[in-house]
Amino acid sequence: MANTPIKAKRIALGSGKLYCTKVTAEVRLNSDMDIAAVLQFVKTNAIESNILGRIKGGATYNYNATTYTEKDDFNEVSKTNITDESASLSAGMVTFDLSMINQIIATAQYSNDDNGNEMVKIGGLQNDKGESYILIFVHEDKKDGNIAVLIQGENTAAVALAFTNGAGTVTNPTFTAEPFDTKGVSTFIVTYKNSATTSTQN
Repeated sequence: MANTPIKAKRIALGSGKLYCTKVTAEVRLNSDMDIAAVLQFVKTNAIESNILGRIKGGATYNYNATTYTEKDDFNEVSKTNITDESASLSAGMVTFDLSMINQIIATAQYSNDDNGNEMVKIGGLQNDKGESYILIFVHEDKKDGNIAVLIQGENTAAVALAFTNGAGTVTNPTFTAEPFDTKGVSTFIVTYKNSATTSTQN
């Protein structure tokens, strides 16, 4: 029956792929999207050209609610309300790509030339692009079905590039979720059979 939770005995094993696309008037999420609409969005946007970078160490989604509890002096009655909430998606990027740097640093300015050389200029508050991105993390599971986590936001973590002997340079962005619209929804998590979308077969 619709809206009755499906109790599945599954274990999520392994990492996944992280896709990133800029929010535009045409490409955006909204709170009223149903399962079919979200899966179509995943199919359309979780594509090879939108991969933010190859992941090392997995990805982590965090949701946190701030609560306030009021109770009487004798602790006989109480009431708890949520006063604030936050969500984020983080992952370690082991591939080095200046276009990725451009997406995770608000003041970065990317350019390239005809010889295949690239550059980013970083810094200057006046250079803040003011862009938000949609992040789609897809955990693929051929047996039990895939898991996709979708948020909209921007990187709020410091960007550190460590170049050391015997280790790859791993960048660790954390994208803090923003509400899709005035209804406050900031995350979609969907599980789906492999036949529902073939977008991640790349």
